[in-house]
Amino acid sequence: MISLYDEKGVEHKVSRKEYIEKILPANLRGVWNKADGLYQLIVISLQNEIYAEILDAAKRLCEIDPDKERSAVILGIVYLKLRKFDSAKELFEEYINRFGDSPVILVNYAKAVKEISGDQAALQLVRLALLKDPNFDNALEWYVGGASETGGDEAYIASLNEFAKYSNSWRPQLWLARNELEKGNLSGALELYNLVLARYNGHPDALMQISGDLGKHGHLSEIIRLIEPVYVPQQHGPYTGINLLQSYAEMKSKEKGLMLLDKMEKCGFHFIKQNLDSYRVKFESMKV
Repeated sequence: MISLYDEKGVEHKVSRKEYIEKILPANLRGVWNKADGLYQLIVISLQNEIYAEILDAAKRLCEIDPDKERSAVILGIVYLKLRKFDSAKELFEEYINRFGDSPVILVNYAKAVKEISGDQAALQLVRLALLKDPNFDNALEWYVGGASETGGDEAYIASLNEFAKYSNSWRPQLWLARNELEKGNLSGALELYNLVLARYNGHPDALMQISGDLGKHGHLSEIIRLIEPVYVPQQHGPYTGINLLQSYAEMKSKEKGLMLLDKMEKCGFHFIKQNLDSYRVKFESMKV
């Protein structure tokens, strides 16, 4: 079954067969000349592991989309999912020749190169992506994962430290802080988190990982101290808010929990409505 949401955020489930044969073609016709709508529909299809049926739509997007990087990446992903690696490689090479490279282009290009030429050639491209943006998650995960496979934990930490040296980096520090928490070194992790919060430029991933990792290790008061002053639901998304709500619930902070719930419910996070409803029941029945 595939989940669809109407304008009011109500979920409707349809069979995969019905979606592919009836709903998707009709929706594609409706947005065939609208780049943003076409892009969103392709993304939804990819999330539901529908590939062959949207290949023509992805090619069409490349024709009409003023955002050439976005359309090249989405067509490249469709090619990769369909195991058309030569087509993906050719697409990204053509893009780079016309517009230059970028971290997201390089990483997706590397995925095609890996299948054609092997890991080492691909890792060179991933490294180039990180030199441009040391916080690019897909590139960092790929690069340090490769280091871990070949050199173990020592190589993993060394590769993170390599990119943590850049003045604009914050994601490598997040992963180094996770390692400190796993070793029981809270003060070391907090030192890194303070650096991240000074650099992260509002990216939702930073607050989500800080609150998630601290919560996993039971440091609830630290979640509240670090996250509460900077978390804005509209900017940072719902999942950091869920971590903060859980901290309030376990710390019996009823008033703060209800205040945050009010803010989050106004943001229209319909896909976590059940979670928010359950927290409201929990806070309203809480005896402080």
